[in-house]
Amino acid sequence: MEDERTLYPSFGGMNRIAMIGGVPLFPALIVACSSLMSSMFGGFVLGPGGLLIGTAGVPVFLFLRHVCETDDQALRLFWLEFLCWLERRIVSVFGKTHTLAPIRYGRSLEVYTRSFSHGKDLERFDALRERLLVPMEDDCDE
Repeated sequence: MEDERTLYPSFGGMNRIAMIGGVPLFPALIVACSSLMSSMFGGFVLGPGGLLIGTAGVPVFLFLRHVCETDDQALRLFWLEFLCWLERRIVSVFGKTHTLAPIRYGRSLEVYTRSFSHGKDLERFDALRERLLVPMEDDCDE
């Protein structure tokens, strides 16, 4: 008998993020909560007219909606561009050079532990993998 595996369709919409009014969920919540807090603070300090301070979030929401109009991941690119712009402003401190690297030196433990994954650790992992794959191959033969 041939080994027939069940193929499951994958849909492009499964990797989309949750949106509220065309804006990703968390940025929309940040804008809404900050507008609410500023409105409450303005109402407390300035009286009923201070409640209008919360309407400052409407143009921000519309800007985010415009940015995410064609791509729901556009805010991530926009944030990366903003961070690069901030980093370029301080290049004079570091010899006027700006380097982008995909590795986060000193920020995560994985960067340091990755170099120790050679030798005996790698041999132990291969042995474990072989032990775990043997039952799967036996099931496929039946």
